[in-house]
Formats: sequence, C-alpha cells, structure tokens
Amino acid sequence: MRDGTGLTPGREIMKRLFAIIAPLLILLGCDGKKGGPDPVDIEWGAGRQLAVAFLGYYDSEAAFRHSDYYAGLANCYPWLADAAEAGTPDGMALCLVIPRYESSELTVSQYVPAGTKKEKGVKYDKVYATVSGKPFILRSNLLAPDVVISCKDSTGAEFSYVPAIVGDGRMFVSDSKKMVDISLPLPETDPFLKNASYTDGFGISASVRSGLPFLHVDLHSILGMGVVWDESDLNISDGDNPVRGLNGICKGVFIGDIGQDYNPVLCALMTDDKVKILSVFGSLHSGEGTLSSAIEGIGDIVGFECGGAGRMDDGGYSYNTIYAIDRRGRSHEIPLFLGRADEYYSVFGDGSMLNVSLSQDWHISARWTGPDGRAGRQLEGTFQEMSTSDSCRVFAYRTDDSAGTFKVRYTEEFTDLLVSADGAVSLADTTYFHPGAGPEDDIEYD
Repeated sequence: MRDGTGLTPGREIMKRLFAIIAPLLILLGCDGKKGGPDPVDIEWGAGRQLAVAFLGYYDSEAAFRHSDYYAGLANCYPWLADAAEAGTPDGMALCLVIPRYESSELTVSQYVPAGTKKEKGVKYDKVYATVSGKPFILRSNLLAPDVVISCKDSTGAEFSYVPAIVGDGRMFVSDSKKMVDISLPLPETDPFLKNASYTDGFGISASVRSGLPFLHVDLHSILGMGVVWDESDLNISDGDNPVRGLNGICKGVFIGDIGQDYNPVLCALMTDDKVKILSVFGSLHSGEGTLSSAIEGIGDIVGFECGGAGRMDDGGYSYNTIYAIDRRGRSHEIPLFLGRADEYYSVFGDGSMLNVSLSQDWHISARWTGPDGRAGRQLEGTFQEMSTSDSCRVFAYRTDDSAGTFKVRYTEEFTDLLVSADGAVSLADTTYFHPGAGPEDDIEYD
C-alpha cells in the first residue's frame, strides 16, 4: 500500500515518539486547562522598560479569548484580562507587551526594513496605535517583522523595538538592558514531525517554524503529475504558504492520503496534543489554507501513521487513511466530512436565498443573497459531527460569535440539510436546504 508521507512507516516511528516527554506538561501547563503554574514574575532589574511574551497564532482577538489556550495563558499572564489589541489587521501572531511604568508612552507603527524599494503612492509610515502605560496585545507578523514599537518614559528617554520571534518560541530581545522576554518555551517534539513530505515528486510538503505550520507548494511538479487541475484552477502561491486557522501553537505536521485515490490531508499536532486538519487539494483550489477546529474525541496524540481501513470482500482495505497515535499507543482514525453533497441552498418567500457550503476538512460557510441578487452577510466557521444514523447526521458548528447545530437528513430522492432553530445560520425557525448552489443545481440520488 502506498505510504505517501516520506517518513519511515510503521510502529518503529511510534517507539521514538513514545520516548518523548513534553516538558512541564506542555507550555508549562498553560494549555487552557484548569490550574497551571503561578503567574509569571517579571524580573525588571535596573533600566528595563518593556516585557514581552509570545502568545501564539490566532485569527482574531475573539478567537484568542475563546480558544482552549486562553484560560491557561491568562493564569500565567494576568495582564491579559484587561489588555486591548493593537497592531496590523492582517497579522497572524499575537504577543503581550507590558510597559513597566504607567507614565510610558508607546507608539505602534509600520516597520519598513532598510533597503525596501518603495512604490510611488504607497504609504509607509502608518501609525497603528498609541498606548499610554497599559499592557496590550500586539498583532503582527513576527516571522517577517512588520511593526516597530517606540517607547518613551517619563524622563523623555526613548528606544525602539521591532518585535520578532526566534526558533524556540521566544521573543527576540534587541536590548536586554531595556527589555525582557517572559515567553513560555515551546514543548519539545519528535524531529520527524518538524517536516512532512507527500508522495515523491508531487510537489507538496509541510514544515513548522516557531509554532506556525507552512504548506510548501511546487506548482510545476503538481501540474506535471497530471492528477489535479490545470494552472487556471490553482489559486495558491508557489512556495511557502502559512496555514491559517491555527488559533494556538503547532508543534508537528504530517501529510497522508485519506480516500481511495490521491487526497492529501495535512495533520497539525497542537501543543495541547490535539489535532487539526487541512485538505491540501481544497487549499490548492481555494487559495485559503485554513485548519479545522480540533478533532473531537482525539487527544493526547504523539504522532501519526498511514494505513488502511474498511475491509473489502477480498480481504484488502477499501481506502487509505491516517491514524493519530496517542501516548498509550492506541490508533485513532482521522475523520473527513464525506457527504453526498457539499453545497446546499434554500429560497425564501421574499426571493432571498441562503447557501451553505461544507468542506471535507470541517469548514462551514453560510452566504445570504437578497431578493435583488446582491450579496448579504456571510458566516465562516467550523463544524463537528455529533451523532449519525442511517437517515440522519447531527453536527455542531461554531463561528467567532455564534454556535448552533444542524442536521443532514437522507431521503430516497435527495439529501436535505436542516438547520435547527438554535443556529444563527437559519433565517427561520426551521429551514430545509436542498443540495446544489441553486434551484437549477438540484442533485438527485438513485
């Protein structure tokens, strides 16, 4: 059976993985669980003006505060409770900035590296925020620094700091006499999980840098394999693409097939030993590499391996799959959403329409269209399967600001999607959705 990972297959890898003990209970216990270490004690010393701490990668402030990690981090850093957010709107990384004195004045501005070729008409001196002596959460791109913090104390003394992250998850300290890093160290992980390669020659691989996973794409190789779309259907950049939707810190990656043919899926092992996944082909097509939420019921994971599942009549396996291996050596199959349709619609009495899309890697998108055909509001989130039967599957979904449940009900003629009354996706108490993008796209099944 095709392995397709570029890693040594089988249980021998697991023996190496089981020997790894994550230091200090993963991020020193700051993983969102109750308890954890005492609050961090800042060693200010003489002359230091700032303390900084790396928090992870999050889609938004709301995603951070609702994440599994927030409670533990808030216990370590009590300043988080009242800290506002500042920085670049499209930054992925968060760090906590704590000024020593309330009299300090801090300005967060755009950072332009020396030697940057400036384009005519483009503004390069944006000021994102001015903060007076209070801790704040900085959003920026720490792997390719794009902001600078100017700090002025009550005496008028001033220094500048360009926030950046180093390989072990700590913040770069440009002047140890002026500032101190109070980040928690990233947990150790098996070296095999630092990089992952798909089938040789395919042009797909992944890596982890400072807690952020990257999907590497070689478009020339992908097109040469002849199993995916032509170039016009590929919407992802050639080279390294940061994976979004992390909402935490990643410590390992793995790529394998799920299905009966080529269908690479990236598994991201988080610092709380949970797993999030990404459909690689879906990312190539959409150009948006966004992870699922943590897979329900799979935890305490130390590694992955490829295998088979679903016995056929001849005794072989009916499809390829990925197994997550926990610390006790037990295997957990990584699930994908495989429905008889992945897009549904409902037309309302006033002529408006609501489309709901469901992806293999557990993303849900709801898009409203008004009676005049104009696009309305849109919701993006993730979903998980709660229960299943021969005629109905029940799912729970979550966005940054809403949550609810919906059901996929199977009938003899076609599939109905039912959005229940507790979900913000619905425009009515109970709404039925038919397969397809619109009335002309109804899908019927034998």
